[in-house]
Amino acid sequence: MSRRRSTSTIKSKSNAKLYIFAIGLVAVVVAVGGAFAVYATGQELNNIGADSGVGVMASVSGNDLIIKLIDGGRLSLLRGIKITISGVSLSDDYSYSDIGSGQSEVLFKDVAYGIIGSKGVVVKGFFNDGKTAALLASNVYFG
Repeated sequence: MSRRRSTSTIKSKSNAKLYIFAIGLVAVVVAVGGAFAVYATGQELNNIGADSGVGVMASVSGNDLIIKLIDGGRLSLLRGIKITISGVSLSDDYSYSDIGSGQSEVLFKDVAYGIIGSKGVVVKGFFNDGKTAALLASNVYFG
């Protein structure tokens, strides 16, 4: 009888060590995978618009969304921009604007009406040469 107890106790301790090792291994894989995903996403978002030749900043004033355009060498080729706000459905009348020569600011009137909190904003640019580019992907606070 005592021999069975010692054998089952040994197996039990061995199984417990195996479970702890497996849980630790899974935790390490999840942590490394999560860290890589955060790094890769950050790199992608940091590089948006880097090759477009147009810098963009977004801000909210009252019910309006203001997009500031910064020339990085291709602003004169930009013919239009379209905005997307996460969780908000906007018609083309409210989400698209033609860009005039030398224009450095675009006002999207009343698009922020009723939006509260932080939302993802994407600005897509349309160029005279037919190319399109994501110019900005950022969280913007709507008051």
